[in-house]
Amino acid sequence: MGSFPCIPYHLIQRTGRIKLSDEVRILDLPMIGITFLLVCIGWVFFRANNAEQAWIILSEVFSSSLFSIPSVRPYNVFLYIGIMLCLEWVGRSDHFPLNKSFNLLPRLAKWFSYSILIIMIVFFSAGQQSFIYFQF
Repeated sequence: MGSFPCIPYHLIQRTGRIKLSDEVRILDLPMIGITFLLVCIGWVFFRANNAEQAWIILSEVFSSSLFSIPSVRPYNVFLYIGIMLCLEWVGRSDHFPLNKSFNLLPRLAKWFSYSILIIMIVFFSAGQQSFIYFQF
């Protein structure tokens, strides 16, 4: 399961000849989306108690409700996701994407950003959970 998210990248990598520049390619977004989708599907199989439960979960996810408008729309979550996508896009060619973004900030802004991240981790953490490999 560890290498299957890379398959679409290599398939598209060979055919993707249209480039915006040397770094940015038009096919980067579909590759990211395909990889994300395959990793999420892999997580379902990894976290399910058995294959039958994984198929039930996936059939519910990909049912007709996928195309319906949800009644609850957490707009703040979309904001957080958008911010993180922008930060990742800026530093996608580096090994440490946030490092590139934060190095451009003054020292006071860096410490403020780190403080906000620590506060968010403390307040939004789900509490104590057992280690994932203990379930096996």
